[in-house]
Amino acid sequence: MVRADLRAPTPVDFLVTGTMLAATGLSFEDPDPDTPDWVGFVDSFLLTDIAETTAVLHVVAAITPDAVLQARIRRELANRRQPMPTTVSGLPGLRVRDAMVLADEFGASDNYLLGLAWPQGDQLTFVVYVDHTLGTVVKDAFLTPEPLESTVARFEDLMAQSGEPVNFPTRTDVADCRARIEQALARLDESPYAGHEADWHDDEEVSMWPACRAFLDFVLSRMPSGGEGYADLGDIAEFDDVVEFAGEDVRQAFEEAVFEAFEQFAESPEARTFQENVDEEHSLASSAAAASLLSYAAAQTGDPLEWTPETVGVALLEGLAPNPLLSELALDLSLEVLQALIRYAHRLRDIDPDARAATLAAVERHRPAFAELRADPAVMAQRRLLAPGGLQDAGPAAALQVMMQERLEELAGGAAALAELDVLPLPDADLDLRGIPADIHLTLREVSEHVDRLVASGDFPALDIEFRTACRRFLTAVAQSDPAVFRRRAKTVNTAAAVAWTVGRANELVGYLPAPVGTGALMDWLGVASVPSSRAETMLRAFGAVESPWPGVALGSTDVLVSGMRKQLILRRDTGRWGE
Repeated sequence: MVRADLRAPTPVDFLVTGTMLAATGLSFEDPDPDTPDWVGFVDSFLLTDIAETTAVLHVVAAITPDAVLQARIRRELANRRQPMPTTVSGLPGLRVRDAMVLADEFGASDNYLLGLAWPQGDQLTFVVYVDHTLGTVVKDAFLTPEPLESTVARFEDLMAQSGEPVNFPTRTDVADCRARIEQALARLDESPYAGHEADWHDDEEVSMWPACRAFLDFVLSRMPSGGEGYADLGDIAEFDDVVEFAGEDVRQAFEEAVFEAFEQFAESPEARTFQENVDEEHSLASSAAAASLLSYAAAQTGDPLEWTPETVGVALLEGLAPNPLLSELALDLSLEVLQALIRYAHRLRDIDPDARAATLAAVERHRPAFAELRADPAVMAQRRLLAPGGLQDAGPAAALQVMMQERLEELAGGAAALAELDVLPLPDADLDLRGIPADIHLTLREVSEHVDRLVASGDFPALDIEFRTACRRFLTAVAQSDPAVFRRRAKTVNTAAAVAWTVGRANELVGYLPAPVGTGALMDWLGVASVPSSRAETMLRAFGAVESPWPGVALGSTDVLVSGMRKQLILRRDTGRWGE
């Protein structure tokens, strides 16, 4: 790992790996009293004269507070002859030349951007994300191989493209920045989240946090002290309230928090604007809309009263419109209820008036799309079918046929694709890298070679040449859609496992019986400890796979369906039965 990171095109990977290794090694320096010939971590590196140990010794010398140990290492380094990157040999001269902060306009978070500079001219940016909704803790941190100004410009471009009226990074005092990040780190260490930081991220192989913690501690030590920290620190959220952190796994609403927020909102002057002079039916409908809105905010942000323009869009278009549990009257009233809820939540949280105006404007901006989605025949049919009593009213057989037809269309890629299915075998096609950036060709070939070995072994007859072609097509389609997926740190065998598992499940070749290949057997053959599900989800999003409540995988393209799977879809389409 050290060798690969030293040879990487940017110094970011080694700075993370090297400081993590050095800090871990220093924690094992005390000799074992039961082992007279004990050789410590640093001694073992001092006795081994190769580039990798030389690089790590440079890091140890920079981060250790032990002056005697530091002197020993520097004497040895004076005799080493391996060339070192200036970001490694120059670590003692590292400084934070400037700092900026991007504060969330709703007070939910701060992004600190630290401009790192070396005496030799190298520059990087350290981004540290402090989350106030969890009690002011460091939730994420990562390095970018760009100067501060370039990173800030990229942030501003992304925010400008969003079209939302948001804050932009502003310069902040470096000493204050250190004080606040150190506060957030200390609170993280004392919180129930300590040791679970990786669970905050969808793909632990992509995220640098908490692996970069040792380097962050070192960077903070290079910043001036005596700054002003956060004056008002809230309570750290209970661990049980945030059982799942990753966006894909956030459970729906925290029931107690939602119920409490609902009761308080119902008694507010904002709620009275739509509750006065209405009959019981309207009162119940508006209450149902309010409860649902609070639930969607809690599910998305962990806080039922955290309303931003983004939360508005998700709640209206992904939550309310297709919700079969809400009556048409509740949906009619939902926008008025939402506007009152935003005014109430922002008043309670003392949110800036401009941010409040932007959030209310988002309601109006999404009003046409909300109405269009409600009127969509497919959404209306789904609401009728899944509403309480809907399945029974439609009749079990009719309901099953509707649901089965929807699933078949998801698997095939639409009604037209389902109607035109054939059973011709997929050809034995090579890995086609045309139109794909050259810098990821090697990674794609290595991933494909792992799948090739799997197929060539013959250990799983169902995973044949057609399967190999489907995997190659899936792999290149993801690369064409989002090349960045393959520029992230990840073992190619893990990526291959994600590809084989995803394509295998989409073709009903991998998974639970009657699938011929068990997931565990596939992972064992590839030497992967567990299913790289986060990696698979990342590639599915890039591929454009169908998001569906049904179990399994719907890639939505016949290009990656083997002939056996297409034959099954034709049989189900023509007989109206899923299986014997």
